[in-house]
Amino acid sequence: MLRQRLINYFTKSIELYPGYVKAYCFRGIIKSEKKDSAGAMADFNKATHLDPKNPDVYWYKGNAQNILNDFKGAIVSYTNSIELDPEYMDAYRNRGFAYTNLHNYDKAISDFSKVINLYSDYQTALRNKGL
Repeated sequence: MLRQRLINYFTKSIELYPGYVKAYCFRGIIKSEKKDSAGAMADFNKATHLDPKNPDVYWYKGNAQNILNDFKGAIVSYTNSIELDPEYMDAYRNRGFAYTNLHNYDKAISDFSKVINLYSDYQTALRNKGL
């Protein structure tokens, strides 16, 4: 019920402000939580069309793909974020989790190591790398 109300609020926001990229992203996340893969990806495709150089848009898309267990798609989205912002710590971290879910531990360790290199005091990255 709450998720549907939030979708309705973001839909209204989009109707009022058709270029409101974050509304598409947030609505896409909620749709992915409802397992509406087609609806979520339609929102993210619109967001990336509106703002293709925004690394946050791809990061949100990757998060939705993770929720939908599309780990390969999430890796592509997080990689897009990283290409736009090579110091996007959250994208490296989440891509590391996606690699872990695909049992590609060498790439996961590489991403967690990059997080540590960017933020040496980030304890969670040290733990994730160790795991």
